[in-house]
Amino acid sequence: MIRKIADKDSVIDFIEQVDNTSKEYDKIQTLSNTLVNAHEQLKDKNNKIKTFTENNEALNLRVKTLNDIIKEKDNEISFLKSKIHDLKNTLDYWKDKFSKLISFLHDKLHSWYDKDNKYIDVVNDMYEDNVLDDDDIEELDLSKEKDDLER
Repeated sequence: MIRKIADKDSVIDFIEQVDNTSKEYDKIQTLSNTLVNAHEQLKDKNNKIKTFTENNEALNLRVKTLNDIIKEKDNEISFLKSKIHDLKNTLDYWKDKFSKLISFLHDKLHSWYDKDNKYIDVVNDMYEDNVLDDDDIEELDLSKEKDDLER
């Protein structure tokens, strides 16, 4: 009977060991599944990081290209502003010269009016050649006869 009890205890120990081993196996299986999931998540995150890094590099390249274009356009704008300034100065110079020329001619035409009978012919020629316009003619007052001024 002692042997039966010993056999019984032995069987109980064996069953407990199998039960414990089964529980340990379940824990290892759960841990393995957790590790596989964590590994998959890590791979997914690494792929996302790689994609973000590639996108970031592409964006950095695009920003550099745009900055280069902006710098080029700024230089172009500076050059054009310089040209505009030069043209404005040239235009102002010629505007001043033409104003002086017009004033000179205007004074001469008025002074010739009293001294030369050709005055009306010169003014008419200038009008016909579009050197003088209607406002200039009106200002010169060609409607007056020479006799009116002499009175």
